Amino acid sequence: MALTRPGDREDAVEIMAQRGMPVERSAVVARLFVLPAARGRGVGGELMRTVAVAASDLSLIPILEVLAKDRAALRLYEDRGWEPIGETTHRHGSRSYSAVALRGPSAGGGSEW
Repeated sequence: MALTRPGDREDAVEIMAQRGMPVERSAVVARLFVLPAARGRGVGGELMRTVAVAASDLSLIPILEVLAKDRAALRLYEDRGWEPIGETTHRHGSRSYSAVALRGPSAGGGSEW
C-alpha cells in the first residue's frame, strides 16, 4: 500500500478540481490489494483504517480509483465512509477500464472540505 502526492494525470484529482474540492490536500492511495485467500478476514478494512489515519495525521484527504467491476471493494470502501466522487477510466498500459473515484474521510474524520 502506498499513500502518495497526486501526479499530473490522476483522474480522481481532476474530478476533485472540477467539484471545487481542495486538490492541494489530496493524497492518492495506490497499490492497496488483499490476496484472495485473506479476504473476508478484516484485512482490507484494517488497511483502509491505516491509510485514513495516516492521511489524517498529515491533514490530507485520501483518494483512489476502484475498478467498477470490483463491487465487493466498492461496498467495503463505502461501508467505511468513503464517498464516490465520479466515474473515470483507469488505464493500465494499452487497456482501459471503467472505474469509480472515491475520497476518504477528511482530516478530523468529518466530511467537510
